[in-house]
Amino acid sequence: MQKNSGIKILSVQGINVNVSADDVYMDHIRDFDIAAIFANSRDNAIDACDKVDENKYITMDTLFLT
Repeated sequence: MQKNSGIKILSVQGINVNVSADDVYMDHIRDFDIAAIFANSRDNAIDACDKVDENKYITMDTLFLT
């Protein structure tokens, strides 16, 4: 599967996607690094979904932890 094809394509492939983000302070991390972290997490989740036959889903949440 092409990993950068978007959430709509994942839905067509039978992968339910839920993404949520709180107002998280990440000023200490470069934008490029944040994008790389989320892209890598997404790619790993897609690879995991490719290994199961049903109940495919990806949930990504960012939370503010103190």
